[in-house]
Amino acid sequence: FWIAQAGHAVLFGVLWAALRSRGRPVALSATVAFVVAEFVYPQMFPSYYGAALHDVAALLQLAEVGGPLLLSALCMAVNGAVYEAVGLAHRTMRQRVRTSVAVAAVLGASFVFGSLRLADLSETMASAKTLRLGIVQANIPAPAAGERRKGVLQRHVELSDQVLRSGPVDLLVWPESACETPLELPVASLREVVPWHLRTPVLFGALARASSDGIRRKFNVAVLAGADGRILDRYEKNHLVAFSERNPLAPLGVSLAPGASRGAGFTAGTEHEPLMLRRTPISVLVCLEDILPDYVRRVAATAMPQLLVNLTNDAWFGDTAGPRTHAALGRFRAVEHRTCLVRATNTGVTVVYGPDGRVLAEAPTGEPATLRVDVPLLPVRRTLYARFGDWVGWLGLVLAGGMLLRRPAPARNLS
Repeated sequence: FWIAQAGHAVLFGVLWAALRSRGRPVALSATVAFVVAEFVYPQMFPSYYGAALHDVAALLQLAEVGGPLLLSALCMAVNGAVYEAVGLAHRTMRQRVRTSVAVAAVLGASFVFGSLRLADLSETMASAKTLRLGIVQANIPAPAAGERRKGVLQRHVELSDQVLRSGPVDLLVWPESACETPLELPVASLREVVPWHLRTPVLFGALARASSDGIRRKFNVAVLAGADGRILDRYEKNHLVAFSERNPLAPLGVSLAPGASRGAGFTAGTEHEPLMLRRTPISVLVCLEDILPDYVRRVAATAMPQLLVNLTNDAWFGDTAGPRTHAALGRFRAVEHRTCLVRATNTGVTVVYGPDGRVLAEAPTGEPATLRVDVPLLPVRRTLYARFGDWVGWLGLVLAGGMLLRRPAPARNLS
């Protein structure tokens, strides 16, 4: 996996060297080469250099304009300018100052834009209607097995009771795999699988099985149940994780080792329609679907959601940086579509991001916890990124092609 990921750095280095050999400026060459590499290089788990700015609120607002690629471009432009200013002895002082001033102006304008958007969003969020959520983090070790599977759903019910003791909520949200005993579809009511008394709608992740045309299929699903436990709707995970939920080598006739293929063989869903809670459209993203900006953009274009909900189980990462990294990468989706992103996880990071990307509520990681939070529901408006997607990547390709094909101007004799 890491050998494959390293190809991104190789592509960047080769393209940067090619641009520099044509006499192109360092900062421009580095920015263009890096954007193109991030844009075209295939990654199993897409990540972006610009994600390093996930906690810089003002700069994070650029995501509504150009997604994570725009922040990657900004990072590399600053790095290139610094390198030009202090690392290239042959550059004249005028050239160093010119590059530094240009990049500083772009960085300053980015901070101004972000600060203005934050102020505007704060006013909009303060006057928006809200949805009161109760979020459960059960902290179940992964994987639950045998008799312990049967108690996982009941544990979520018990923690939900704790939430409801403090007052009613509009929706309870449980994570992926909250119901690990596979549901046999179609399921009419939660009363078929667990004693139901909560009298509150609940959105939760589950494994499901169904038969069609004599074929047994299994799905990773998100289920929306009403206050009476009756199943209202479900979402079947579209983007299956390679080697975990599907075997990408199957077309070649290659079988995975039994341990590696134990979870493989899921069927992908195809629908992007929202789950409707009364009149509120909700788009659910299961597991790692929230780190896929282009996929979420297609989902949002179809569903026009007022709320994004990521149901995930990051217990597999253990005590590593994995859960925090996942949360940081997913955070961009809130800003890109100017809607709250609710992350309900099994062990953490369980967090609610506002439409400005700032944290509205967060549960402690690695322990059972619950959250009660009022999330603002902004009017649905398509951002520049939602409309045009990765235009930054396409612009990078055009610039790279032009810089490689166009002959550099001959150096002038200044003596």
